[in-house]
Amino acid sequence: MYLATITDRKIPVGDMNDNIIGYNAELYTANDYSAFGAPLKGRKFDKTICVPQTIVTPLVNEDFNGSSNAGFVGTNAWVTLQGNRLRVQKNTPSGTSSVFSARKDFTVNSNSDYIVTFDFEVISSGGVTARIRNLNTNAVVQTLSLPANQFASLSFSVATAGTYRLELTTGFVNGTRSFRIDNLFIEETNNTPFVLVTGLTGTPSMGKKETTRFMVMGMRLVLKQEYLTRVWVDG
Repeated sequence: MYLATITDRKIPVGDMNDNIIGYNAELYTANDYSAFGAPLKGRKFDKTICVPQTIVTPLVNEDFNGSSNAGFVGTNAWVTLQGNRLRVQKNTPSGTSSVFSARKDFTVNSNSDYIVTFDFEVISSGGVTARIRNLNTNAVVQTLSLPANQFASLSFSVATAGTYRLELTTGFVNGTRSFRIDNLFIEETNNTPFVLVTGLTGTPSMGKKETTRFMVMGMRLVLKQEYLTRVWVDG
């Protein structure tokens, strides 16, 4: 048996284009009982005892839909926008074997945990290595090999505030080579109600911006990207 109490507050329900298509009632309390009226352990919700969550604005939230390359700098490479994605292309002569790369610097707080995520697409780069580097010590704190199209995720902890760098570097390659990235997030995860959804399948669809919203216990959650992503409390 299930008993719930609601308020007279109307919570808008939107479609994929943020149009209001209806309303949900605000759930205030909910309790589940056995057939003989005893409350079931762990089957209770009470809005009055929910702990508010702090929404932390991402340090970097870049979908490359504008005119900016988000501060990326290339080495032996042109860094440009192409189809709402950041393209990194080798700019040395085609007969020359060389490494090319792109980098972005960002500042971090002390005693904090961070996560860097982005969509990666191989065009003709022959494989890329992503690194997070502490510019205070020049130490590499996280590394990820990117041999194929994939969702990239790098987590690291910071003891002392300073400047860190995201590096995307190829091996030695000949000819015209390039790779692209999209949907770059750099987030502090200490205070963010953060869930990484795994087990979803499918090939990353570069440039796709769909957002799905759904209601859970009176809270609106947001699920971005269709194959692997983050979920956080949105209101």
